[in-house]
Amino acid sequence: MYYAKDCEGCEASTNKIDIIERVIEIGADRTDEQKEKLMVIADKCPVHRTLQNTVQVKTAALND
Repeated sequence: MYYAKDCEGCEASTNKIDIIERVIEIGADRTDEQKEKLMVIADKCPVHRTLQNTVQVKTAALND
């Protein structure tokens, strides 16, 4: 559920909802158990885990 109603006018504020869709292609020759295991592994990917959590970007200026 994306709560689009909650985000009416989001473009004007910092309260945007970002949606990333992923499609994982698993060969048809895999058993249901293997497919389930691969999905569990995919959810443990460091990039996936980072994107699922709140991301804070801290910026620092370098002096010459």
